[in-house]
Amino acid sequence: MRCAPHRKARDTAVTRDLRDHLKLEQEAARSGDHERLIHLLGEFHIKLARSLNNPVLLDWFCQLISRASLYAATLKTDYHPLKHLIEV
Repeated sequence: MRCAPHRKARDTAVTRDLRDHLKLEQEAARSGDHERLIHLLGEFHIKLARSLNNPVLLDWFCQLISRASLYAATLKTDYHPLKHLIEV
């Protein structure tokens, strides 16, 4: 099964946007900007849900992110949870 050209172009643009976003996360982590990293981590998942055009997942992520961000703000770590995606 082959993808339609417009879908493939859209998928490529979405993938590029997500990878660029992960680079921003990596920069925030590297510079120790914990607050920005927390924000970017949540934003990544919102972008992912939007790219999938899934309003249920988007709503679920929004609710989860608001709670998880509060918890994550209490932590400090050098671990980058999405590093494996950058290396894909």
